[in-house]
Amino acid sequence: MKSLAVAFGIVLFGFGLVFAVLSACGLGDKVAGPIAGTFLGAIRWVHEEVEKRISQGSRSLPVGVVSVEGFSIGKPVMFVYATLVTIAILEFFAALSALGILSFGAAIFSGQNPVTSSGSDLFQQFTALVGIMSLPSVFFAIYLLGRWVGARCGRNGLWLMPVALVAARAIDYAAMALYSPEAWRQTRQIFIGREVIGVIIVFVLLALAGDSGVLRGNRIRIGTYLNYLLKQVPKETQDTILNIAFEEASKSTSKASVATA
Repeated sequence: MKSLAVAFGIVLFGFGLVFAVLSACGLGDKVAGPIAGTFLGAIRWVHEEVEKRISQGSRSLPVGVVSVEGFSIGKPVMFVYATLVTIAILEFFAALSALGILSFGAAIFSGQNPVTSSGSDLFQQFTALVGIMSLPSVFFAIYLLGRWVGARCGRNGLWLMPVALVAARAIDYAAMALYSPEAWRQTRQIFIGREVIGVIIVFVLLALAGDSGVLRGNRIRIGTYLNYLLKQVPKETQDTILNIAFEEASKSTSKASVATA
């Protein structure tokens, strides 16, 4: 857990640094925040790098190829991974939407800032439209995340994904309240109006997409581990293993055909 805490500190520092640089360059919170938030998705890579550095200085930590049990990622670590990667996914698409809307709006309003100009109502309409159009991509990204969680964490992912979605949104709203109070006040109105029904529906659909990915990941778990093992051996050994597997599968099929006949 020490390495995970160090990795979390690194990505959090990266988030703050990117946000500060983008803000200094004149980008507003609605653009700088989502772009910086995508950095949190690097948690898994950063964690692995930190563990490698720690492993080099400690013989008590396992190095090299891991068993099928060691290939699984523990629930606490996976919860952190899933939560931060979910934030990164949501913020990535929010950043694309914000950048696209700002560019389009600037062209329409002849260089005026569409957020502060008299066309702010039109800007909000564009924001809602682009947000709706990006939903299929968000669902697919959450599905892929769920598939990876299922392959590395088993059926625990069925409850980890919805909990990670809730935690991701809670962190996102908390960060919004800190760096953009005005945006938070606008967002808060959603939870006291009829729009909250739409939020609940989207959350349920995201949870279903994530759990669908988990179920798919469970089915390909052995294949994922086998693929991991094959990457650790030379090409000649890979071919030998595949040929042996093919021969065994052919024998099993032949025996099954004879038994059926």
